[in-house]
Amino acid sequence: MHHPVPRQLAVLIPIAGMVLLGLVSGRASGQTCQGDCNSDGTVSIDELVVLVAVALGSRPPSACTAGDANGDGTVRVSELVGAVKAALDGCPVPTGDVAAAALAVARGLAQLPGLSEVVAGALDSIGHSQTCELGGELDSTCEDSGTGTFLTAATAKHCRIATVEGIVESTGTADITASGQCPDQLLPLDVQFVFAMDAVTETTDGAPLIDARVDATVTLTSLLMGPPPCSIKGGVLTVDGPIVYHGPGSRQVKLQFDQASVTEQFLGFQGSCDPIAVVATADGSVRIDDTYGDGPFGLTATLNGLAITVHRDTHTLELDGEVASACFGGAARLQTAEPLAYPLDQPCFAGGTLAVGVPSGTTEVSIATDGNVQVRGASDTNYASCLDLPRHTCE
Repeated sequence: MHHPVPRQLAVLIPIAGMVLLGLVSGRASGQTCQGDCNSDGTVSIDELVVLVAVALGSRPPSACTAGDANGDGTVRVSELVGAVKAALDGCPVPTGDVAAAALAVARGLAQLPGLSEVVAGALDSIGHSQTCELGGELDSTCEDSGTGTFLTAATAKHCRIATVEGIVESTGTADITASGQCPDQLLPLDVQFVFAMDAVTETTDGAPLIDARVDATVTLTSLLMGPPPCSIKGGVLTVDGPIVYHGPGSRQVKLQFDQASVTEQFLGFQGSCDPIAVVATADGSVRIDDTYGDGPFGLTATLNGLAITVHRDTHTLELDGEVASACFGGAARLQTAEPLAYPLDQPCFAGGTLAVGVPSGTTEVSIATDGNVQVRGASDTNYASCLDLPRHTCE
């Protein structure tokens, strides 16, 4: 690849997310209790009988997909034992507030697309210095290893560029390892970035909205290509390490990734191939620590085929997929009935409806434009703001 890097690389890392599209879980979504065939939160004797029939081959696996824990199309003895244990001990129950946990997940993932400018800038700086679009500099050195691999240390100094979401100013470093030859040839496969970088999204007047601190290692494994003029349609990457988003006031969300996988697709372009929308499909482990409410709140979760669609021009977010966490009592299906509005200068969502499906039923979280939150499920509750939701530890 020759410099400069195409502008559409500027959204290659909305880790908004995170996952390989082909690794979507084969398990039935929302069925989190071993052997709970009808997803009612319990395992009955009748369901155990069905599982035994599936194990013996007299009934098809589709008769009870909740009994096939590993999704291999069979019910094994170990899976029968797990179902019996669930029948005796009961199915998992949420250990935290389902609505608060769902909003924490949505809030954390909403900001991930902002990382794209950091990666694009690091790529564009390899082996040379340049002045950024709206001021500031990108500098780097490049050193050939002699074996077809090069190392570069990239430094951003108040580098400012314009994006659909606003002006982004980056400051910090990235150590990059890739295949190719300094300074003009780069193979966009298995490019590793070790970041120590701040990327601040600003208003046109320079007021900070979101400050993303990236200390994670990101590996770009491949690009998704398509017809010109905007040939890069997305990418596949792996994320390992922390990313912290500082929002209005002293509020922040920290995401700690553990080798999470992400596939991103770009929808619609404006100007010099700047995507208007990004779809990220994510798989992997993430720890979310959120101080957007009254006191700290944290959960460890596994993302299973979770699709996050970020409309960067309207600041709206859509979710569809599975998140497994003790907060939800196991796996939960998150789905936006109405897109969530997330103004960058406000601590809460400002509209939309999020449905959270667990084996015991569905909780619906509706947010009015004035910030009022209505929670409908096993019990109905109203809150004046998302900051008022219960936030006791759920692990």
